[in-house]
Amino acid sequence: MSSGDPAFDAGSPGPQRYRELNNNQRKLAVEMLLSRSTDGRLEWGAISSVAQKMSVTRATISRLWKKASSARSLGVVNSPEINSRKKMRGRKPMYSSPEFRKELKKLPLQKRRLLRKISVNLKISLGTVSRFLHNGTMQAHTSALKPTLSEENKVSRIYYALEMRDPNNIRKFKDMMEYIHVDEKWFYLSKDKERYYLAYGEDIPYRHVKHKSHITKVQFLCAIARPRFDVQKNSWFDGKIGIWPVGDWVPAARSSVNRPRGTMVWKNKNINREVYRVMLIEKLIPAILEKWPTGERDTTIVIQQDGAKSHIKNDDVAFMQALQANGLKAKMTTQPANSPDCNLCDLGFFRAIQAANDEAMATEADLIAAVEKTYRDYPKEEINFTWLTLQSCLNAILECHGGNDYSIPHMNKRGIAQNSNLPLVLDVTPHAMFLTEEENYTSDENYILDSSNDISFESTH
Repeated sequence: MSSGDPAFDAGSPGPQRYRELNNNQRKLAVEMLLSRSTDGRLEWGAISSVAQKMSVTRATISRLWKKASSARSLGVVNSPEINSRKKMRGRKPMYSSPEFRKELKKLPLQKRRLLRKISVNLKISLGTVSRFLHNGTMQAHTSALKPTLSEENKVSRIYYALEMRDPNNIRKFKDMMEYIHVDEKWFYLSKDKERYYLAYGEDIPYRHVKHKSHITKVQFLCAIARPRFDVQKNSWFDGKIGIWPVGDWVPAARSSVNRPRGTMVWKNKNINREVYRVMLIEKLIPAILEKWPTGERDTTIVIQQDGAKSHIKNDDVAFMQALQANGLKAKMTTQPANSPDCNLCDLGFFRAIQAANDEAMATEADLIAAVEKTYRDYPKEEINFTWLTLQSCLNAILECHGGNDYSIPHMNKRGIAQNSNLPLVLDVTPHAMFLTEEENYTSDENYILDSSNDISFESTH
């Protein structure tokens, strides 16, 4: 039988004499003695042999045997008498867990950024602070900056959430099957800081760049819809309308150490209204015509964009003419200002694509290929989860009176989906319903404010 301690399992005496045995080691010692006894009488030398194996004195084992023999004579097999009666010794801790929480809350947040700062300000050791962290007395939290919202922003967010309710049942949200969310994002060849897990002794990777502002990057325009089964095609529509790099392949104007003159190289374009309009007409509209479920062609598609200044107006003449020329029933709408949590791409899809992109890359061509591959391989189930997350955020927006002072709600969607109980839409929470009714908000199709109120939180990524 193993004691669970390598020092005891080794079977050879060590120079160290242990001051005490834990309860498992005490039971092991008694079992070793019992195996060398007959009718309660020990073999000659049994106590000394066990003491040597357990690296304790003979007197310690002798006391254990007397206690065990006394208990067995009374018919008690596993007696608590052989357990250690020694309690925790040493100096009394300065803080118990409740006391530490109380003192930690008194510290300003600026003094809680590092464990070492907490240690200095509370006058306790760094090891004690680390133990409080690992036993759950305190927890680490990453705080992200959020857009500042004006009162007009909050009102427009409330009306946006209300418009997402099912008109036939205002206690539930729409299924959002007719929506396409469009946005753009810069993807980088490498990040300033990367985390790797290395084998012990493995060489630390050497990463270098001429300047951190010169990290290779490519901007992409992305369009995403909600996945569902296309009955007429008898296949799944995965919701992925398309992702397109913003720029062109052009011949190199001069030679360099990396390539000869005339080699095709990638040149990024800055998104402005004209470039954006051309990409919508030449990329987005053909992709919708190709991929949209056949049985839903008569449904009016709602293309949602954010209010960045480089984006077109909702009634842009050239875009509307392109829709009519292609026979596509669609309209453009703008989400509330300063509200990345109202766009599926910003809410989590872009981060998921960036995190899942683990290809080895060296050039813009590698980056473009890697992003497109990651986009193609991204599971439709995860996209559907993000649409449900959007609905849970709408509930939070209503509960916060249009604010963004909330953490993205979690509902264990993956676990629910494994039991085939994942809902198509979420209920509007009673608290959200109560607050909207109390404030007497009503649906209003003109809730969207002027996109000039939008700030760089949405216009750059």
